[in-house]
Amino acid sequence: MLAALEYVDWVAINPAPDAVSAIDAIRPKVYVKGQDYQNPEGDVTGKITTERKAAEAHGGHLAFTDEVTFSSSELINRHLNVFEPHVREHLSSLRNDGGLNELLSLLDRIRDYRVVLVGDAIIDEYQYVLPMAKAPKENIIATRYQDRELFAGGVFAAANHVASFCKQVDVITSLGAQQSFETVVRDALLPNVRLHNIMRPGAPTTRKRRFVDRPICASCSKSITWTTIRCRPNFKGGSTTRSRNCRPGRTSSSPPISAMGCWVAPRSRF
Repeated sequence: MLAALEYVDWVAINPAPDAVSAIDAIRPKVYVKGQDYQNPEGDVTGKITTERKAAEAHGGHLAFTDEVTFSSSELINRHLNVFEPHVREHLSSLRNDGGLNELLSLLDRIRDYRVVLVGDAIIDEYQYVLPMAKAPKENIIATRYQDRELFAGGVFAAANHVASFCKQVDVITSLGAQQSFETVVRDALLPNVRLHNIMRPGAPTTRKRRFVDRPICASCSKSITWTTIRCRPNFKGGSTTRSRNCRPGRTSSSPPISAMGCWVAPRSRF
């Protein structure tokens, strides 16, 4: 939605808990925040002062909007029924009864905890494919392999969640000696998570494989990754997509572009 706006040139996801690393990389002349951050004492994130200093260190300055502000998360949670009724009722009671302060207090109490997790080692594999056709005698759609991504799931995903609240997390699990994916696991774990592995001989690590329909670039025939950039509508009114991992080019129905990437013909998805 943001990238579809005409005056937006680039949209990226910042995985950090604050904007300091993004500010250091982009070095903006103006760093803009909503007016609800204008009072540092009312900043629930506690990061606005640090971000201001980061912007000023690169010659920029912090500016605040002066219009009606809306929290997209709050609007979604309140009006789009993303939660079950009993969950919405519970969240509403917490919101009205000061439950946030109680939750923050509980989180603060476990800050110095050392937690041990014992669980299954699971590798989540997503294979990106192109649907081709369905055989007349089979109920299976034939696909062509394009690419894959691997994620450390199971107990490793739980450990990373807990590690964001606690001082240290120790994981006790078992990887298979055949196709252990140990490098994938260790690279995925946060710095305060320690892996204690019991190698299981003669067996692989449990792997869950999912097949996902992924569009390809009509110009360079590369598959589009999850970092795909959504662009504004093209001159024919249809939505188009620009891929970051493609070379400059164009499709037969798209206008010329710069060296930032290819225009991609839209495809339907499952």
